[in-house]
Order: sequence, then C-alpha cells, then structure tokens
Amino acid sequence: MALDRATEYSFQTVLITIVPIYALFWSGLRQGIGSFRVMSRRFVTQAPGFATEMSVIASAGFIGLVALEVVPVEWIADHFGWIATRPVLTVVLLIITVFLTGLLGVHPMISVVLLAEVVNRIGVDGLSPLALGLALAGGWSSIICMGPAITAVVYASSIVGERPTTIGLRWNGFFGLVSILVITFIVGGGVATGLL
Repeated sequence: MALDRATEYSFQTVLITIVPIYALFWSGLRQGIGSFRVMSRRFVTQAPGFATEMSVIASAGFIGLVALEVVPVEWIADHFGWIATRPVLTVVLLIITVFLTGLLGVHPMISVVLLAEVVNRIGVDGLSPLALGLALAGGWSSIICMGPAITAVVYASSIVGERPTTIGLRWNGFFGLVSILVITFIVGGGVATGLL
C-alpha cells in the first residue's frame, strides 16, 4: 500500500511484482540460499501442472471483458432499473447472484464484471462504491471454495483424488453457506444503516 501511494504504479502492479520477490526471500530464509536451485528445478517439473488453472483464470478475466460487448447490458439495465432506489436489495441480489452463478459454473470473474457494469449503468441511489465492492467480493469469496466448477476446487480435487462436488459441496458447503449469510447480513446491514 505504501508503494501504491508513493509511486505511480497501482496496487495490483505492485502486488504482482512484490509477491514473487517476497516468496523467494521467504524460501531463502527458511531453507537457505541453496534452495533456489532446488526450487527452480521443482518449478520446471511442476509448472506444466498449473497451466490449466492459469489458462482458466486468464480466460475468465478475458471472457468477462468480452461479455460486456456481447451481453445486452443496456437491456438488462433498462429492465432492472427498479432497483435504482433500493440499495439494500441491490447488494443482497448481487451477493446471491454471484454465489448462485458460481454454483452453476460461471466463474465469479465473469459475473462480477458484468454485474458491476450493470449496476454502474443503472446508478443505484445510496449505493457507495465500497458497498458495491464488498457485495461483489462477498459473493465471490463465499463461492470460491464451494463451487464444484470453480478452478480452485477442481484443482484441489485433483490433488487429493476426490470429486469436485465432494470437496465443494460436502466438505466446504457449510462454510460457504454460513459465509454467504454472514456477508449478506453485514453488507446489507451496513447499507441499511448508512455505515457503508
């Protein structure tokens, strides 16, 4: 955050630059300088296994941006204009929509981009950017460990040798449902009381 404030670079750019350096530094502290050679060999042998996950994440972000050009966002905004005066209902619907579309296999990267643009075009009275961001991030964080089609769950299933539905719905289902309720209560309550 200090580099974001002190330099011309955004937080995301700084984060992408700092994390690998921090990871190498931490590994060197834990295992010694000689570990860099071992780590680089392991990376070369294990990196192909991450290709699918990385391509899914990259394509989901790309699809979200392309979908803005394909999906009739203006039509959606026109037909959902009635939420313009209902900020509490809006955040609740956003959280639930990101969560449910994630259960159906739509990556949150896609649904969040589309929903943020729809809400932006509608212009909901009394809905702050903070509340909008928390609602979208809340739905995302609740489904990311639970959706059977979410990359992290699929990847974890291949590591432990279980089906994605077992990991997502059986193992993480209770946590996901409780977190969605808590997030909805906090964000909805914050908007209703004017704190957000």
